[in-house]
Amino acid sequence: MIESLHGGEVNDSQFGRRMRGDGNIADIIRQQFRIQTKRLGMNQDKFEFNTSLFARPTNQLKLF
Repeated sequence: MIESLHGGEVNDSQFGRRMRGDGNIADIIRQQFRIQTKRLGMNQDKFEFNTSLFARPTNQLKLF
């Protein structure tokens, strides 16, 4: 099954293609992942940090 994802090879060492597959099984996995992340509400909203509450410490403690 792994060979079918990588064009007949067990491993694809080409940069950018190593962790991705090609073919029908790879497409099914990709579709299932998109469906489930949408159903669970994942990867939809970008989280923004509130940096106004951050205060840089003014005094640094001595180690020795």
